[in-house]
Amino acid sequence: MFCILLCFTALYFVAHPLYLALTAIPDGFSRPVPFLDLSAILQAGKCWGEGVNVYAPNSCMGGGSFNYSPLMLYAVWFLHLQPSWTFLCGLVLGGAYCVALGWLPPVGSWREFALRLFVVVSPAACFAVEQGNVDVFLFVMLTGAVWLLSRSLIWRMGGYGLVIAGLLLKFYPAALLPLAMQEKRSLFFVGATVAFCVNAWFLVGFYHDIVAAIVALPIANPFTLSFGVINLPAGILTLYASGNHTMPKWLGYNVSWSGTPHGIWLPRLDIRFWLVACLVGWALLTWRRGRMPPAERRPIEPLFLEASALLLSFCFLLTSNVGYRAIYLTLAVPSLWRLRNTYQPAWRLLAVLVFELWEAPLRDFLKAIDHFLHDSSGFSLLFWLTRELLWWWLAVGLLRIALAFVILRLGRLLAGKIDVLKLEA
Repeated sequence: MFCILLCFTALYFVAHPLYLALTAIPDGFSRPVPFLDLSAILQAGKCWGEGVNVYAPNSCMGGGSFNYSPLMLYAVWFLHLQPSWTFLCGLVLGGAYCVALGWLPPVGSWREFALRLFVVVSPAACFAVEQGNVDVFLFVMLTGAVWLLSRSLIWRMGGYGLVIAGLLLKFYPAALLPLAMQEKRSLFFVGATVAFCVNAWFLVGFYHDIVAAIVALPIANPFTLSFGVINLPAGILTLYASGNHTMPKWLGYNVSWSGTPHGIWLPRLDIRFWLVACLVGWALLTWRRGRMPPAERRPIEPLFLEASALLLSFCFLLTSNVGYRAIYLTLAVPSLWRLRNTYQPAWRLLAVLVFELWEAPLRDFLKAIDHFLHDSSGFSLLFWLTRELLWWWLAVGLLRIALAFVILRLGRLLAGKIDVLKLEA
């Protein structure tokens, strides 16, 4: 992965047109410079230090606004990071991502190595690194946290600390808190108390900034590089409304979106609630399908699979996610590969996982065919529907694994039993 990062850096300087073409694959937009998300955060920190309200559109940020945790502003200010350091900081972040991949369980064969390489160089992963997005930094933190959770008690405490720190930067690392159910009951309740107190302090101390950041969160276009339970109904409603049909007010509401003449139609909150309830209900009814055969597992591998399942199912159910957040699927690959002969859904989960990480070039190819045939939607619309249905299937599969983990560990925790992984004291 280091070599690929160096190759992209070299292309930026010596073959810029090729660099633009390659970086446009994930979402169809060419960007003249890399690490734009990181640049925006550093610029926001600079503007905030000058007294600018960065949560509202402002000239200091070129008309943009800040929609991340307020702690990032304090970090940029405390470390004296400057927007002019964007390229260097982006390379450091990309290098950290490469290092984090080394914390995954060791490769067992050349075929597994080829699969992992194919996953980590996917358009979704490259897009995350090229943008310098916060999710890459969190991927490094949370991958390190899961690696520490397979070590002795003192290291596990550090792992839980990283999870809590990640929760202060974005909300979705909260999905990893159930991993603490592998501990003794007394340690679990102490950890839960610490996590509650830290997050209560954060919510009370930064309430107004947190609300402002949430309000400034953008809506993801369901037809581009994004995933979530809201995507499929939002896309169907938008297609229905684009045919000059009148949309019932109880069904959805319209939000403006640049480049889309009629905007995007989103389902009402009660519709989303029932969709989530149906998906979770089905996963609960079939949660036993998510149980792993214990005889085939190495001690560290289930932790990475459970972390991936918890994170992705949580993100899928609660929000619309930009596609680069799918890099957390990488954590599931080692265990699914090892279980491919003993866990029936493993092969299918791996196949769909790879498809979702690599769907961008296929989508662009079908869009080109539609353009050549003078058809505005044909093949690309069918591909979008397939992609969304596969995301739903993958989300149910990951949710079963997450529920099996939570249900079984909760039973052990309530019974006062030590986890099956035989963690060191």
